[in-house]
Amino acid sequence: MLWVGSSIRPTTFGPVALAVIPMRYIYRERAIKYLENKGRRGRISYASQGLMGVQAAVASGLGISLLPRSALLPGHMELDQQDGFEIQPDTELALVKGKDKLTPELQTFVDYLVEVVKV
Repeated sequence: MLWVGSSIRPTTFGPVALAVIPMRYIYRERAIKYLENKGRRGRISYASQGLMGVQAAVASGLGISLLPRSALLPGHMELDQQDGFEIQPDTELALVKGKDKLTPELQTFVDYLVEVVKV
């Protein structure tokens, strides 16, 4: 997980402007908790229903975001300790199943998840 800002518009000091997906999104929660733990003020400057909206907002300089490396675009710049941000731990996805055999539909879903999260 990386903090990402615009490569054409530098991050400013003061309250951290966040570009995020609305409530109950794991990266949003991690970003807010990180700022709180560091004693930094933040504000939601942009909220989108999807990743593409957040990516566009970051690229245009509306805010920064916490994204997986696979979501970086050419208009993005990784923010590091010099910018006041640290790389965050990766997200872990666990699938837990009981003793019963998976239905064909569920197995298709599991196969899909395994394929799309490969990095």
